[in-house]
Amino acid sequence: MERLRGFPEIGRDELARFFTLTPADVAFVDPGRGRGPADRLGLAVASCMLPWPGFVPDKVLSAPPVAVARLAEQLGVDPAGLRSYGRRAKIAHRLGFRAVPVCTCEIDTRKAGTMRKLIFGMNLSLDGYIAAPGDDLGWGVPSDELFQWWSDRVGATGLALYGRKLWETMSSHWPTADQQPGATPAEIEYARRWRDMPKVVFSSTTSTVDWNTRLVTGDAVTEITRLKAEDGDPMDIGGATLAAAAMRAGLIDEYVLVTAPALLGGGTPFFTALDSWVNLNLVETRTFPGGVILTRYETRR
Repeated sequence: MERLRGFPEIGRDELARFFTLTPADVAFVDPGRGRGPADRLGLAVASCMLPWPGFVPDKVLSAPPVAVARLAEQLGVDPAGLRSYGRRAKIAHRLGFRAVPVCTCEIDTRKAGTMRKLIFGMNLSLDGYIAAPGDDLGWGVPSDELFQWWSDRVGATGLALYGRKLWETMSSHWPTADQQPGATPAEIEYARRWRDMPKVVFSSTTSTVDWNTRLVTGDAVTEITRLKAEDGDPMDIGGATLAAAAMRAGLIDEYVLVTAPALLGGGTPFFTALDSWVNLNLVETRTFPGGVILTRYETRR
């Protein structure tokens, strides 16, 4: 603690201890509250430093660059944006109010550029359910065109994150689907892509996993946050419970809704309840046979 009072460069252990945001911290600085990236990052820095003896808010703008970069990673924002923190206060100064000085420090932006995108995409009904009552995922059969789209997505995924239930469903069929009598070329291709795709399963009850898969029994939000900070291709997340935890923590960067013209009337919803709204940008729409519509949204950071 004594080393940090003057804000010198700090070590890895201190970064992990003092600059790891909890889900509650992330929710507090959520963009849905009308805060821009600079405000979110500035508030995060302040929340980490506020308990320190001698801290005053003005020092937010002279925080250690490595600490700012770590917090920016977790929020998915550009650490250089901290330079804009207090800009409204500077304008207020021209109107006769006291202002917070604009940051003149050099921010290390290298880590922020390595953030991996986390994508949540599923087939769902028009009333918003991904599974019918009883965890039934067999309520809709995709067209050949849509099945190929999902297969190509599996082939392009850098890492797939599964909750226990979805993992059990997928692993009970696809590892040997290409060996089944009557398997189509598309099914054979999907099975091979699925086996080869790197996967992580989050479960406290599953004991073993296979087929290029790693098991995580600890806190899912902590591990997903760590994975997002690594280099690599985009990650897909699947499973309602797991995706809900990531959604509430503000970790999902893109939502892909493949909506079928069916009403299930209940079951497992695609979205979870949130403490505050999240603004999205529509980036793609596409239609498939059978009246299925794909909409893809990016989280507005």
